[in-house]
Amino acid sequence: MVERKSLFKHKNYYVGKDIKIIERNVNPTHGWIFGLIFISIIIYSILIKAFYSKIKLIVKGVFSNITVFSISIFLFAPIFSLLVYAPLSYYNYLSYSPINSHFGTYFLIVLVVLIFYLIKYVLIYFFGLLFRQETLCAKYNFNQTLFLITDGLVLIPFAFLFYFLPNNLQYSMLIVIIIAIGILFLFRLLRGFVLVFKNTKASQFYLFVYLCTVEFLPIIIIYKYLFSY
Repeated sequence: MVERKSLFKHKNYYVGKDIKIIERNVNPTHGWIFGLIFISIIIYSILIKAFYSKIKLIVKGVFSNITVFSISIFLFAPIFSLLVYAPLSYYNYLSYSPINSHFGTYFLIVLVVLIFYLIKYVLIYFFGLLFRQETLCAKYNFNQTLFLITDGLVLIPFAFLFYFLPNNLQYSMLIVIIIAIGILFLFRLLRGFVLVFKNTKASQFYLFVYLCTVEFLPIIIIYKYLFSY
């Protein structure tokens, strides 16, 4: 019996050219960041769907300013803190953090944001007592806290895009985030100052100066601190 030669013997099955492996720019975002953004979206969705009628009452001023402030700051702080955390992680400033943990550093930023807005709220309330403009300052605080709710909702997509787009797009997203925060800040500021200028009393000028100090002084301090390195 004659053995038939195999058709596949002594054949080279390897590709002649080297296969090039294309590396993708993957963003190594920590899982807890995705969890925070996801939870924030869920909380906003639940509040909008389940408490739509109460949200309209909040806008009309039925609930107290303290209630509105508590809701707004706990919705705004986690998202805004993620955006503060973004440039720190991008430029590797996290190595200067006293906490040897990414989540711990983020939590520290959240605490600083909460304390800052609480102090700001109390200072504006104190200015109202000082200048006998309690109603005006209450409206100013109420206006600011409503904008915090809106700002937090608007900034969620920016946080998601920064952390989950490829690394080569992060710098562009940082620029977009800074512009977006700047626009929201100016819009909120202009709306607040319109309330102040509605009255023509002499004390309003001094109140305006103090409000400018409260709004702009933290920005100047942060700017000097960051550019001191």
